Amino acid sequence: WVDDVSLWRSALRDTPCSYVEASFGHVLYRDHRFRDALAMFQRSLQADPPRLEVCPKILDLAGKLDSPAEVLEAAEAARAHGCMGAEDRGKYAVYLSLNGRWEQAAAEAEVVVEADRAGRAALVLATWDVVRGDCTRYRALRTDWKGDSLEGQMQHLLHYGGHQELGAALARGSVCPELPPLDEGATP
Repeated sequence: WVDDVSLWRSALRDTPCSYVEASFGHVLYRDHRFRDALAMFQRSLQADPPRLEVCPKILDLAGKLDSPAEVLEAAEAARAHGCMGAEDRGKYAVYLSLNGRWEQAAAEAEVVVEADRAGRAALVLATWDVVRGDCTRYRALRTDWKGDSLEGQMQHLLHYGGHQELGAALARGSVCPELPPLDEGATP
């Protein structure tokens, strides 16, 4: 034994099974080897029996990848194995929007918006409505938002989702101009 990674690598070599793959994935995750952890979690999900307990980790790790296409690919693979609780579906809607698949993202978000406690589905719906020229949900979300910068997250979705100019306009405050600007650093 040298460290946890070497221990679980040996266990995988000697006793390959979905339990060891999932456990090795957790060790790799703790070691900040996110791509390797994601690959191990995906293997454990595809095994017989599948290790469904890795679903939240897969969706979290997908968000740590650099490429929106890779993020969506990992999320869709998890979805194909039944990994989709309300918060998972909210993340999935975000990943769809980051890839410019706005209508599908909105449809996914609409189904889980009430159950998604993290607010990702509401974020996607408000951003999609702004793309379509409707500020109603954005206006309502601004008053209830508890997370990090709402506008910053919307700008991120718009930038990667194919609406860079609208994201820049949001940053300037020229989207939905009837709304007063938020104070910097204040929680909406």
